[in-house]
Amino acid sequence: MDTPSHVLALVRTSESVVHLHADIAGLDRLIQALTFVRDKTVQGICEHEHLMSHSWGGHDLSEHSGPENGELVHHLKIFGWTDDWAAKHGFTNPQTA
Repeated sequence: MDTPSHVLALVRTSESVVHLHADIAGLDRLIQALTFVRDKTVQGICEHEHLMSHSWGGHDLSEHSGPENGELVHHLKIFGWTDDWAAKHGFTNPQTA
């Protein structure tokens, strides 16, 4: 797979902070992935999407961190949970889901 012609880079700058760098095409790819997962979740299907860099077998994430000092993230996995599954995974209180 080729490296992407767009900019979509995730850089972990500290233990709890991730910066996302993107150009218009990179934002479009991220929105496409989020929309796919959202549409499936609306249908009651718990779906996920993988965005990976070239060195990890993908073509979505850039392999350049730009001006950031930090660790480049090579794999973003996006999950969509229905209310029931969000509760089962501990993200929400089962009584309020």
